[in-house]
Amino acid sequence: MLKVYSINLILHPQFVKSFKVWLAAFSSCTTTVFAKSKLIKRRSLWKKQIFISLLFLSFALSCRKIKEPLEPDDSSPSSNFKVYVTNSGSKSISVIDGSRLTVIKTVEVAANPTIIAACPVKPLIVVGQHSISSISVISTVSDSLIYTMPLPWEPVDVVLDYDSKAYVILDPDKSVFSDQYIASIDIVTNTFTDSLFFSETTNSLSSLAISPSGILYGACLVWPTADYFQAPTPLILDTTTGQRIKFNTFSNSIVKLFPDANYAYLGFGEHDDNLSIFDLQTFQVIKLVRLNHNDGPIAVSLSPTTERMYIANNYSKSISVLEAGTYVLNSIITLSSAPFEIAISPDGQYIFATLPESDKVAVIDSKDNRVVKEILVGSNPLEIIAINSQ
Repeated sequence: MLKVYSINLILHPQFVKSFKVWLAAFSSCTTTVFAKSKLIKRRSLWKKQIFISLLFLSFALSCRKIKEPLEPDDSSPSSNFKVYVTNSGSKSISVIDGSRLTVIKTVEVAANPTIIAACPVKPLIVVGQHSISSISVISTVSDSLIYTMPLPWEPVDVVLDYDSKAYVILDPDKSVFSDQYIASIDIVTNTFTDSLFFSETTNSLSSLAISPSGILYGACLVWPTADYFQAPTPLILDTTTGQRIKFNTFSNSIVKLFPDANYAYLGFGEHDDNLSIFDLQTFQVIKLVRLNHNDGPIAVSLSPTTERMYIANNYSKSISVLEAGTYVLNSIITLSSAPFEIAISPDGQYIFATLPESDKVAVIDSKDNRVVKEILVGSNPLEIIAINSQ
């Protein structure tokens, strides 16, 4: 907004400069006119008046450019970050600028992307493509495709560690209820480094998470058994030694770590929609968060700044906000269509939810839990991540 104040205007350097120019021109004009005869003065009077008028006009226009410094806009994001969205229906990744909340680039990939993960130590993201059994590596600096690597089987989920290794669940039968492998891939050298086999008789992996120390956690969907009501235990694997620490005895479709990596939350199994807070030191469930089955919870994310929990509800087309620590319901955010996945900006200001039915991403302001914008992306957006810009 343009603000002009009398005192600031007089003292402003641009005002002083414009005034000096005007004064010099006016003095020159007056001296020249009075040095000549009265006849010449009369004939040139109208020229002097026009000249002075033009000077005043120029001076006025220059003053209009004097503005006060813009005050900080509290509504703008406090950090620079990007959001990456997998468009499974249009073979592309949408890149959203966090400061402007607009799509700034669309990265074409080999096939329909469905899973995505970011490297914690290098400006790279990995995208998995189910239909052609491959992963694509994308630079987050140039937002361009680096290479596509074929896989022997369909990727189910992917995470990256601090050594730039990707751990990918591979499913030979393209079904989570089958024999599976976890492949280890060095994304810098584009080579396989190891693989682990898992039998369908014990578990079916569906989601991975990894700690900074290299402990891999896997959520598993299992067939109904007599052990159904036992406490959930994820697959826990030390990637530095290859040793299995714990194994799954319960049905969960997702596993995610808290920011401090001391706890994990598991949930959304075949038979219930609860979330279990799991202590990664004692391998015990310390809290059970009960959710409404009729809401159809499908995804969960934790704020990196407030540790509030956000649950995406597919059936009720909403996001539930739970208080940190107590996990008591704080509020419910209504969306225009059913969400699939959610991500939170690194500064905790915005929550992003993919809306596959409308090909959009909803943006929610965490200050008042209000939808502030919907961003049109590619066809059928599914997975989403938000990371700091490199």
